[in-house]
Amino acid sequence: MYWDGEDNPSVRAPLGDFFGIGHATCKHFVSLPLSMVFGEKRGPKGPFAAAMNSYFPMPFGSGAVIKIINESESAIENLFYYIDYELTDEPLTDDVGRFHAQYNQENPCEKVVHDSDLVNPAPWDLPGINLTGDDNYVILDAEGKGHYVGCVPVEQRLPRRWPEHGLWDR
Repeated sequence: MYWDGEDNPSVRAPLGDFFGIGHATCKHFVSLPLSMVFGEKRGPKGPFAAAMNSYFPMPFGSGAVIKIINESESAIENLFYYIDYELTDEPLTDDVGRFHAQYNQENPCEKVVHDSDLVNPAPWDLPGINLTGDDNYVILDAEGKGHYVGCVPVEQRLPRRWPEHGLWDR
C-alpha cells in the first residue's frame, strides 16, 4: 500500500501474514483491528474459505495505491476483495498519521548460549538474564510519532529442539 504518491510502500507484507495467519494456516479469530472468519471450503477452487478483515484506519491525502502481487508459481484461482473508503473535501491535518506495516523474518534466529550450572536442564530452565539486549530479535525500530499496535510472532521449531526461540535457545 502506498499513500500519497510515495515511492516506497507503507505496507509491505504477505497477505496472510498481514491478517495474522501463521504458517499459512487459517483460524477463526476476532480482534478489534483484525478478524478472520474461517469455515468449510466453498466453491470449486481454492483450499481456504477465510474472510480476512482489517478495520485499521488508513488515512491518505492525495491518493492511495493497493497492490497484491502473486510471487508464487501457482495462479490465484479466487480473490475477492472489498475496499471501503471515504473521500472528503477537507484536507488531512498535520497530526494525522499514516498506517504502516511490514513483514520481517529471521531464519534462523541466532542461538544465544548462557552458562548454566544445571547438568540436564529442562527447556523452561532458562539460565541468565540478558541485561544488554544484545542478540534480541528486534520487533520495532522506528523514529517519530505514532502508535505501535502489535505484531504476530510465528515460529518454526526445528525437530527435537525446544524451545527454538533465538533468545532462549540452548
